[in-house]
Amino acid sequence: MHIGAFVLSVFRDENASNKERMEAATWLADRGFGKPTVNAAAQAPGSGDFTITIGDNDIMGNPINDMLRD
Repeated sequence: MHIGAFVLSVFRDENASNKERMEAATWLADRGFGKPTVNAAAQAPGSGDFTITIGDNDIMGNPINDMLRD
């Protein structure tokens, strides 16, 4: 019996623990579809950071409420 057949037998074995069956399923999936890749750009520090500035100006930077301006 080769390793793939053994792991498949573990996956199909209803007496095996859920952990063993899940590890077998992961092993089979990794070999059938390839291991998932890690997106390095998503792991970059600062990725996705943004700043929100709340003020009383419109989109052009003009004051919305003239009463607040000195």
